[in-house]
Parts: sequence; C-alpha cells; structure tokens
Amino acid sequence: MLKVSRSIKENGYRIKRASDELVSKNGREATVEELAAATELSVEDVVMALDAGTDVESIYRTVYQGDGSEIYLVDKITSADNVSSSEGSLPQQEKMLDMIMLRQLLEELDETERKLISLRYFKEMTQSAVANELGISQVQVSRLEKKILQKLRKNIF
Repeated sequence: MLKVSRSIKENGYRIKRASDELVSKNGREATVEELAAATELSVEDVVMALDAGTDVESIYRTVYQGDGSEIYLVDKITSADNVSSSEGSLPQQEKMLDMIMLRQLLEELDETERKLISLRYFKEMTQSAVANELGISQVQVSRLEKKILQKLRKNIF
C-alpha cells in the first residue's frame, strides 16, 4: 500500500475545487495547464496530484472467468511483458538506456542524497525509517527528498 503525502493530498483538494469552478465557468473539463494556472502549482505537481488521486486496482482482480479457470490482471501484465520483449530488442535497449541515465544522474548527487534515494526507492523504506537510518527527522527527509527529486528532474531535461 502506498501512502500519499499530505502536500499532494492538499494539492488534490485545491485542484478539485479549481476544476469544479472551471467546469462551471467554461462548460468543459479544464486542461492541466488551466488547473496549474488556477491553483498556482506547476503542471508537474498537478499531474502528480491527479495521478495520486486515482483509484488503485488490485493486480489479482479477475479479468476472465470461464471453463472453471480464472485469469487475473497480473497474468495479463506478465503476458504483455513477455510479448513486448520477444518482439524485438527495443524494450531491452530502452531499459539499458534508462539504467545508464539513472546511474549518471545518481553519480551527480552527494553521498547523503544518493543514500536517501537508495533507501527510499530501491529499498522502499518509509520516510520515517530513512530518518532513523540517517539520524534526521522525517520532515527533513521529506524536504530533502523533494529537493533531490527536483534536482534529478532538472538534470534529466
């Protein structure tokens, strides 16, 4: 289970209010850019909040049932992965390029930043657990993580 940060939840509420106002004003769904302007958030923050607000679906949801057997969503995902990797080496090349880019980006971070990202995203530790590991508060981890992710995003483009 993933926990959505308080700031993303607050952004979601702001976006929902702005969306409702824009729909009633314009008679159509608002674009991401319009929502960003109305809430004074970046387009990226709007997208992140909208994405975090979507319902989560279980990978063990039954997608087919017949002949006394069931096929779960996880089975379809695995099958799709196998098909794409057997159709050629393009997905493998993309993964390799992604890994090279990620390695280069991480090398640009200092040791503490690299450790925080490693613990949070590769070892999937909570902010509180990372805080204990690094000897800082959870709030400091949250702020530092946000700063590091902004730095990584900036360096990607």
